[in-house]
Amino acid sequence: MWSEEQLDVIHSKSHSTCVIAAPGSGKTAVLTEHIVHSIRTDNMSPQSVMAMTFTRQAAEHMRHRLLLHPSLSVREAESLQLGTFHSQMFHALLRDQADIPVILNSREQAQLMREALVRRHRASAAIDDRLVAEWLTMYSRDVGTGMAPLPREKRRIYEVYRQLKRKSRRWDYEDILLETERLLERRGRDSSFERLSYLLVDEFQDTNEPQWRIVQMLQERYDVRVFVVGDDDQAIYAFRGASPKYLREAAGQLKGTVQRLLTYNFRSRHTVVDHAQHLIQHASGRIEKPLRAFHSNVGYVQVFQVADDLSERFALIQCLTTMLATLPPTSTIGILGRTRERVASVWHEVRAYFGSQWNSFHRRVQFRTFHDSKGKEWDVVLLVDLVDPHLSEPDEVEEERRLMYVAMTRAKTVVIGFVPVRLKSHRCRQSKFLSEAALSTQRWSSRTMTDLSDWIMAEMPSEQ
Repeated sequence: MWSEEQLDVIHSKSHSTCVIAAPGSGKTAVLTEHIVHSIRTDNMSPQSVMAMTFTRQAAEHMRHRLLLHPSLSVREAESLQLGTFHSQMFHALLRDQADIPVILNSREQAQLMREALVRRHRASAAIDDRLVAEWLTMYSRDVGTGMAPLPREKRRIYEVYRQLKRKSRRWDYEDILLETERLLERRGRDSSFERLSYLLVDEFQDTNEPQWRIVQMLQERYDVRVFVVGDDDQAIYAFRGASPKYLREAAGQLKGTVQRLLTYNFRSRHTVVDHAQHLIQHASGRIEKPLRAFHSNVGYVQVFQVADDLSERFALIQCLTTMLATLPPTSTIGILGRTRERVASVWHEVRAYFGSQWNSFHRRVQFRTFHDSKGKEWDVVLLVDLVDPHLSEPDEVEEERRLMYVAMTRAKTVVIGFVPVRLKSHRCRQSKFLSEAALSTQRWSSRTMTDLSDWIMAEMPSEQ
């Protein structure tokens, strides 16, 4: 059931561990199995184990796996300290002081940031919802990167926003991390983390600076074992202040940490893996590691050039129609775009075309942004608008490359991309990441669907 690499991670003991895990390598399954193994063989109390993720969905998935594990009782599974990074730190703060501020919801947070902008600019009419959202994103990113030297105007607006929070006696999610840092800095050992003996963090490439400092302090102050797992090649949340550098530095900076690799992709066919590996080898500063496909089946990867938005919509619908007719009925399809606006537009176009037929197969087809596709998988992935994003900053280019890598590796068997020559009447250049992935474009033609249908009929049934 488990590969040698996976067993090496599952059975690791008596030291801290940093696992670098390829896409589709089963890292969540390995992480949960390692938790059970540690409880069973190291006489570790479940109450002393804290496992953290970065999304509620990931936390619930891990909780579900542990509740169903045959070697763990329901009581033991429920005793684990399991949840998102923010929720676990929030509960620790509650144990330290019961009377802490209520967390702002997104609407309330937007209201306070809007008021801060109005107070500084004295022009409420010019402050629309988009501007408020941009400032909240900037604030989250700047807190996540440690509030490096900021322009004077930005500092002033942030200070007004913080004053409004204090006056309202409310916190946002960033305050949870900052208050946890302060708690750990002003005390040695305290009851908030006294029972902690093992700290595990999934998707560690999504860590920001406050989270990194918290993990370091917890290890130093409480002498706990630390287990972190992630993939620096899948770091795509710089807009939240996250950085892959903390995963890259973990083995050297966290005391007594041994680095392990999970290099086999059990999800994708080897053609998908080969093109993805070509792409990610162009990334700079990454942890060097092989990416290997477990499956020997070939897979299908192709990018097609179309004239414009209308032609792309026609090709996408034709492609979707053919696949729904020829794919095995259990097969799934992911349609991925770079922005929410574009994904919403494609969804409305496809829904309108199929009309009442959509109800019969809509559960097989999902529409996601590249960011939202993280942690998911489909038999077939269709990528729209693979054009040059016109980025100039090196860090932005690196993150965009990793985002393309994430989107490609969501596919089990088929990846099809579309490159419009024109979008919204503007001439476009194809994304440079296509050539980096050793992908050439073909012109979309009437013959395309016949060839694809023939390939599906020959290859897909044998894989179900």
